[in-house]
Amino acid sequence: MLFTELQKAAHDAGLTLVTMPISDDHRGQQQVASLHHLVGMRVAGLIVATGGVTSEQLRPFQRRTPIVRAGRPEPTGRIHALSYDEPDAGRRLAGSPNTSSPWATATSPS
Repeated sequence: MLFTELQKAAHDAGLTLVTMPISDDHRGQQQVASLHHLVGMRVAGLIVATGGVTSEQLRPFQRRTPIVRAGRPEPTGRIHALSYDEPDAGRRLAGSPNTSSPWATATSPS
């Protein structure tokens, strides 16, 4: 669903979205290799929607191209991120009235 919506938004904005499927691998090494491949294609930015790559692994890419971490919280605050509050979303789905936070949270590097 995330990539479907990203693709629609990119198309509406006249942009081309290139995606790469990933699989879980040891310490994100294959995922980092995929990011190197994308940067080699001279993409204008990266949307990283995996929890398998750490913030420290993303830092070298951030120096070369804009990055947004999508769907996952950004623990360091050094990379732009858009994520949702998983506990709150779970309560909402379960019908709990004790919901106070927004569905989505955006963070920008300080």
